[in-house]
Amino acid sequence: MRRPNLVIAFVLMAALSGAVAQAQEPVRLAEGRVSFVPPAGFKPMSKEDIALKFGRKGEAYAPDVVYSNERKNVSVAAGLAAGRVAPEQLDEFQKAMESMLERSLPRLKWLRRERVTVNGVVWIHLSLKAAAIDTDVHNEMYFAPFGDKVVIFNFNSTVAEYEKHREVLEQSAATISIKP
Repeated sequence: MRRPNLVIAFVLMAALSGAVAQAQEPVRLAEGRVSFVPPAGFKPMSKEDIALKFGRKGEAYAPDVVYSNERKNVSVAAGLAAGRVAPEQLDEFQKAMESMLERSLPRLKWLRRERVTVNGVVWIHLSLKAAAIDTDVHNEMYFAPFGDKVVIFNFNSTVAEYEKHREVLEQSAATISIKP
């Protein structure tokens, strides 16, 4: 009778070690002060792919890092943009971001415009659907002040793929961390 219990224990240990082996290491920016864990299986995009997918307004507007699924239709982009925003300016900054997005994204539909706290940091969270070049996209965007910069995260997916990946994108968003 002990043998089946050992087999079950072995199978569980193998499954758990496989899950741990597939877990991603944290990605660090800003000398390690900003970090997040991409979804399991997501790989870093090349600078060329980042420029192609995100840099239509020039390299200066492209994120610092992007991790995506194999088809590159679901991704997590992160970066720092110039611009000092004091905590008391969050309302003004949020309105400016909303206005800019409304002007630049065709058929924008707001899902949420709110403040959320992730790991002790207050973030502006903008959730939206909009038309991209060849498909409709779903974006979960996060903005937070960081010294003389703004930290930006964009959890991006085609609308068709979003529900399949929603949970892993939300789990990745929950790992965002900023250290003072």
